[in-house]
Amino acid sequence: MERSARVTLLTVVGLGVAIAIASTVQWVSESRRTYTIRLATGSPTGEYYAFAEAIAQVMANHHPKIEVQVTQSPGSTQNMADVQAEAVEMALVQSDTPVQTDVRAVAQLYPEMFHLIANTEAGIQSMVDLKDKRIALMPEGSGSYSLFWPISEHYGL
Repeated sequence: MERSARVTLLTVVGLGVAIAIASTVQWVSESRRTYTIRLATGSPTGEYYAFAEAIAQVMANHHPKIEVQVTQSPGSTQNMADVQAEAVEMALVQSDTPVQTDVRAVAQLYPEMFHLIANTEAGIQSMVDLKDKRIALMPEGSGSYSLFWPISEHYGL
C-alpha cells in the first residue's frame, strides 16, 4: 500500500475512533444527567405548596432524573410573572389568573371554586351579610385574594 493511502486509512480510522470515544463520553454524560424543574407554588402552609410537594415526590419516585424544586411565592399572580420572566419553568396558578404573553397552560389539574366560610354565630347567610364585617383573606398576590375583590364589588361590599 502506498504511503498516501496508508495515511488516509490511518486518518479515517483515527477519526472513527475519536468519534466513537466522543459519542461514548456524551452518552455516559447524558445518562448521568439530572434535569431540574423549578415549580412555583404558594405559601408553605397552603394547598398549592402541598400539591407541588406531592408532584415532586411522584417525580422523584418515577423519574429520578427529573428533580422538581418546589419554590414558595406569594401566590398565582407572582407565579405567572415568574414563569414569564423565566425565574421558574413551571407554576401552579389559580385558573382565573390572567395568562402572560409567553406563558401557556399545560394542564388543568382540578376544578377550583371560591369558598366562603363563616362561623354560624356570625349571622352571615349570604355575601351581602359580609358588609361591615371583618374578614380574613388569603395572602396578597394569591389568586384567591385577587378573586375576592371582583366578587365583593359585585355584591357592593
